[in-house]
Order: sequence, then C-alpha cells, then structure tokens
Amino acid sequence: MTKTRWNYIIPFIIIIALNLCGLKIYGFEVSTTNKGKEIKWKKDTVTYLINTTDGPSGSLDAILAAMQTWTDVDTSTFVFIDGGTTSKKNHGEPDGINIIDFGTIKEEGVLGQNSFWFYTSGEMFDSDIRFNTKNTWSTDGSSDKFDVQNIGTHELGHSLSLADLYSNSDSEKTMYGYGFAGDTSQRTLHQDDMDGITYLYPSTKNSNISGTIIDIEGTLLEKVKLRLKKGSKTKKKTKSDENGYFEFTNLKGGSYKIIARRSGYKKSKTAVELGEAEEKEIEIIMDEK
Repeated sequence: MTKTRWNYIIPFIIIIALNLCGLKIYGFEVSTTNKGKEIKWKKDTVTYLINTTDGPSGSLDAILAAMQTWTDVDTSTFVFIDGGTTSKKNHGEPDGINIIDFGTIKEEGVLGQNSFWFYTSGEMFDSDIRFNTKNTWSTDGSSDKFDVQNIGTHELGHSLSLADLYSNSDSEKTMYGYGFAGDTSQRTLHQDDMDGITYLYPSTKNSNISGTIIDIEGTLLEKVKLRLKKGSKTKKKTKSDENGYFEFTNLKGGSYKIIARRSGYKKSKTAVELGEAEEKEIEIIMDEK
C-alpha cells in the first residue's frame, strides 16, 4: 500500500510529492507507481462524502458542480457520485472512505491537497481532498479569494490520477499546478483535461461509419459490395441500398480501409481514421471502367 499527496500550490512555493511518478502522454500526465504502473480506480465510479464545515456559503453546490464537470465528459464512463454530507474529518486516513473537507494543511503555500492511496498494482482505493483554511475561500469568484469550484475541479482531476502540469503552455488547463485568487478558469476543462479522463476511463460506446456511394456524375449507386478492413483482416461486409447508402456499426476506433466493388466500375479504396465513440460520415466516388 502506498500513499501520496498532490498539493495545489500558490506560485513560487514548491512542495514535493513523494512516492509518485508521472507518465506524460500528449497534453496530460498520468500518475504512476515508482515501477511505472498507471494509478487508477478499479471501477469507473467514486463516491465522496462532503463536509463543508469551515467553508464559505455555497461550498456544497460548488463541490458538486466540480464533480459534475468531470462526469459530464461524454467520451469517458467515469462518474463522481455525491455520497451526501458528513461531519467526519478523516482527511489523510486510508479507511476506504473518500472525504472532501475544509481544514488546515501543514505545508506552507498549499491551497488544496488530495491524499490518495494505492496498491503496488496501481489500483487506487482511497482519496481525501482538503481545502486549506489558512487561505480565504469564496464561491462567487471574488477577486481577493480562492474559488472553491475552481480548486475543487483541479483536485478531483487528481482523484482520476491526472498529475499536475507546470509548463507555461499548460496554464489554461484545469490540471495546471498553480492557483490564483479570483481565478475561475479551471472550472472549465481544457481539451487536454478531457483527453486525460478519456484515456484513463474511456467510453465503451462504439463508433460507426456511414455514407453514400456515387459515380463521377453524382448518380447514387446501389448494390455496391463493400468490405471494411482493419490491417489485413476483413472486419465487416455490406452492400449499398437503392439510395447508395451503407453503414458499418459497432466499431472500435482505429485505422480502416473500405473496399468498394461493382460491375462496370473500377475498384475503390478509401482510408478512414475513426475515433472512439465517433459517428463518421463519408462519400465514396467510383469511376467507370
């Protein structure tokens, strides 16, 4: 069992997180064990109890909004669940109860802290988030106070196993590791943040390819034989209907090739790049022999 902390910090004060590594992938970074295994929950749902004692008015709604922001990413299956309010302040205890609360944090310059525990396999089993009451908080974007929803959205990113980012090019992302009074920009996810949760907890929704087949004069072609290939393997077969329409459904993302044949026409090959949970529409034009 291993414990780690992610500290969301005020600029120019550096806190070192121990026992944790990171794997940078595209525009996001995933937390890993010291042996390089990605850290993540076994399931794609996590329930938090919330204690808003010592927090500003509106804290509960702000925290729930932060949870919903990540849950609403439609390319991921992950869901944060509201477990209700609690009077417990068990921050920093690996008891299997995930708690969000307000309280003091010993390290100087820390706005919020996500302490989570995981096994050597990388499976996470506990996460506690604390807002540091040494700082002044608000829920209305006050220019001289730190915003609960803003910092909460960031800390919940750590609950997903997304790591802090400190490059200037990352400054518009929710997982940027510095926080500022009055800032509410991190309430809204950057595409790289959404790519991060999707990488760790991808949607199981399948992708589809559909389209029409025409000749060079725009005439719809029926009864065209189509094969969908991925690499050297034929995955599916179909024919275009009387309106020249065809579709291939229930596909995984990847690189495909559609081969079209019809008597009197040259064989057509069309490359298709298909994303996860994508609806791709294409048009295939066939030349007469």
